[in-house]
Amino acid sequence: MYENYLQPIEGYVFGTCLIVELILMPLMAYLTAFRSRQMKRYRFYILNNVIWCFLFDIGPFVLRPTFTFPAGCLIMRPIIGISANVARAWAFMLLVVCINMEMGVVWSLFYRYAQAFPGWFSDFFEHGYAIYIVIASVHVAMYMSCCLPFVVFSVPDKEQMKAELLLQLPQLKEEEPNISYICVPNTTLTRSVALLGFLTMLTFFTLGTGLYINLFVIIQLERRKATAIANTQRLQLMLFKAVGVQLWVGYALLLFPTAAIFLTFFCQWRNGTTIAMFAVTLMTTHGALDYATMLWFITPYRRIVAGWLRVGRAKQLSNPSVFGVTTITIVQSQYRHSFSTRATFRNLTR
Repeated sequence: MYENYLQPIEGYVFGTCLIVELILMPLMAYLTAFRSRQMKRYRFYILNNVIWCFLFDIGPFVLRPTFTFPAGCLIMRPIIGISANVARAWAFMLLVVCINMEMGVVWSLFYRYAQAFPGWFSDFFEHGYAIYIVIASVHVAMYMSCCLPFVVFSVPDKEQMKAELLLQLPQLKEEEPNISYICVPNTTLTRSVALLGFLTMLTFFTLGTGLYINLFVIIQLERRKATAIANTQRLQLMLFKAVGVQLWVGYALLLFPTAAIFLTFFCQWRNGTTIAMFAVTLMTTHGALDYATMLWFITPYRRIVAGWLRVGRAKQLSNPSVFGVTTITIVQSQYRHSFSTRATFRNLTR
């Protein structure tokens, strides 16, 4: 009880995921900002998701948080020297970043769904600034909903916070001066709030799956109507596959783990600490896997990266100091492949 059996490997997982994202995030940012302008506003939804995923992974790596379920406490042992108040502020910022990351998947799905209905619905997402006001309003409402329980159930005084910690986790008495923590009373009311969070995650799953199935049916009907798929239709089909993979990766590594955290606290499971931290570990892997799937399923991105790798390989082969020969033909063919990749991207997005 209150033991995190994953603690020996968590640091390695957090560090590995952060390193992978440090490598892939600049690449994704470059491709979305400068090599996919024909995707219009969809590239901004991709870029939004890329940034928030990267920022989220910084939080667990630095704070090393532990949900000590079934107690209502979050224990933090930061790897850098920061005060308890700063650590708590970081924790709340991490909550905001987590909301933005999960909602990024939601907005990507809504955008692709809107594009299946030409008219005012698609124009609302593609043109004008009203959509940004709606997005900002929804995010503010989400922030308030998620932070309200901490405001309502917060312990205002530092000594009372310490007393709440020692009441629920008396075994941390010796360690208390060296850790940062946030505690809420473990009452029926707080557990009911956790149940509400779990039901909210189920609602998002039902809504997202319904939209995805509806969009899938629409795409299939459009494919049957046309004898040959135009370039724009091929682009829409490719982006549908990409957002579909993004959605299911988001389910597996964001929505389900978040729901598991809520359910674990509500059910007061004895191994709740390990279950909750397994969920957090899954969430940190989301960014790296999301980047990799977007690079693979968005065909122009995959071809551009493959072209770069082949050109680099050709340059190595053409080095006479290593092989004693000059393979100019290989290099020229790879440059032709690079120009062909750009032309293919233009054709797909025309």
